[in-house]
Amino acid sequence: MNIATKEIIDTYQVRDLRKFAQKNDLELVIPGDDQLQIDIDCSEDLETFNRHLLIFQEKFPGAIFTVTKSRSKLEGKHITITVPGKKFSVVERIAYQAALGSDRKRELLSLFDWDSGRKLPTVFFEKPLGCHWCGQTPCRVNCPVPTAKSLL
Repeated sequence: MNIATKEIIDTYQVRDLRKFAQKNDLELVIPGDDQLQIDIDCSEDLETFNRHLLIFQEKFPGAIFTVTKSRSKLEGKHITITVPGKKFSVVERIAYQAALGSDRKRELLSLFDWDSGRKLPTVFFEKPLGCHWCGQTPCRVNCPVPTAKSLL
């Protein structure tokens, strides 16, 4: 077993992503055909994202951005980019994500996953946000406002 194969096994440890998410009290976020998922782990990644974003926006001026906090890194961010009318192939998605500063190890492993037949090489696992009123997930006291994701 080479290091790359070991990394794939160590990173995912489970084939059923939904079961993994449920077991770990996480939300599985699968990108739509028109979406990219950028995993920003540090300030250098964010600088790369900001520099390359201008080029990306020239090609896709109607792109819509959603940002959530990463579950695992203090300064991390999950950026979802939606490009209405665009259908990204899996390899295109991985390439754009890497070019925009997404965690390069994650993107390399995603290519390995795709090459080995995994259907969903790109997903986010996110912590569900609690009720904005009581802070619990799910809301246990029937607060008037439903749980919603907030932007940074």
